Amino acid sequence: MLTLVTFDQNSTHSKFSSGMNDEISLMKQLEEFRFQHRQLDDLLDNHAAKLDQLELQRAKKKRLTLRDEIRRLEAILYPDIIA
Repeated sequence: MLTLVTFDQNSTHSKFSSGMNDEISLMKQLEEFRFQHRQLDDLLDNHAAKLDQLELQRAKKKRLTLRDEIRRLEAILYPDIIA
């Protein structure tokens, strides 16, 4: 039995005030999203043949959403500063 990673999109859109605790929270969230993205990569690379079309489509959509959230958090944590 294959289980898909659950992803609560609502939890990613909270606003953060400045401060060290918020930065740590963002970093933890970023690591969690990276972990979930790796799990979906593994699922899609190694078990895609076992998924039906709907499960495959949902997994791909979740992976894309996670990638977008990872990039958003990276932009917040590591801004591209032009000197």
